[in-house]
Amino acid sequence: MPEIEPHEILRVDSEETAIAAIKAAFDSVYEGESVRLDFDDWPLLKLKYTGDKFDGTITPDIAQAIVDLQEVLNRTYALAVNHTSSLRSLSDDDRRDLQVTATVEEGSSLIEVNLGDWATKLSLDLAGKMAGTDIVVTILGCAVIVTAGWIYKYHLKNRSEEKKLTLENDGRFNLSQEETERLRIVTEAMKGNSVVREVASFSEGLRDSFLKSAFDAESFTVQGDLTITGEEARRTYRSKRREPIEVQLNGTYFIRSFTWAEDQQSARVKVQREDKNSEFIADLSVSALNTEQRSRFKDATFDQARVYLQINATVLNDQVTTATIISVDEQPQSPQMQPSS
Repeated sequence: MPEIEPHEILRVDSEETAIAAIKAAFDSVYEGESVRLDFDDWPLLKLKYTGDKFDGTITPDIAQAIVDLQEVLNRTYALAVNHTSSLRSLSDDDRRDLQVTATVEEGSSLIEVNLGDWATKLSLDLAGKMAGTDIVVTILGCAVIVTAGWIYKYHLKNRSEEKKLTLENDGRFNLSQEETERLRIVTEAMKGNSVVREVASFSEGLRDSFLKSAFDAESFTVQGDLTITGEEARRTYRSKRREPIEVQLNGTYFIRSFTWAEDQQSARVKVQREDKNSEFIADLSVSALNTEQRSRFKDATFDQARVYLQINATVLNDQVTTATIISVDEQPQSPQMQPSS
């Protein structure tokens, strides 16, 4: 694993470098640093399909999988920058700048999707909003989750065990010692970083989308490493189930209205995010707030003032399905960029 030193600009050209940088972040290498990531031919997703239908062409199922990939990338940006998984938080300029393109080679369908521009925009737009450690773990952790071939191995091994399948040469799905270590590092990133954790959750569906795209293939290869047949893709595939996603919608809000329950110990609160037009209802339990927070909430309600709320929520199809206010805080200050040494 390469040795990583603190730099204002950190060059990332491979998954190996990304993993080393995440590990260095855990060791506080970037503590107090203003880090900007520079990407060179990484993150890159390579998928190869062979068979009669795959001769320099993209089938409808492949096209849909790429659309699903784009949605995951957009949601990742929305989570990291706007603190919400809702795609409605993205401007038209954001969508255009985040868009990835896929290239196809003839002879088979070798799809290459370069995520470098997406990762660069995320790095630039998080500068000054996150500390260097958080920038490194967030962006590189999410990029590894979306592109790593060994994660597909791990996915297929779990799926075959879940379905009690017997697949030929199932040792293909065993992680090497190095891959096991990478899984440990990414798992640690998920535990300590809510964005990485949420991206890992909704990326499960993305891997199934790519499995579905390989149903009619003689073979399907991910990142030049793991190869399965179309039949194996069919057997291990699980159709996408629309389920609410657990998210944190922390941010600055206006209290538009509230209705007390009969016991006066809880309320239904209509809140509006300061930087968005959408409103939603959140539950508030008085016992969850300390005296200072109750006073802050009361002042914001009667003065129609801005207030910073921590909200646990679930979202389905870009709609908030449940929301609970867990804290009423002072406005956080954006971290100041530190001069490079």
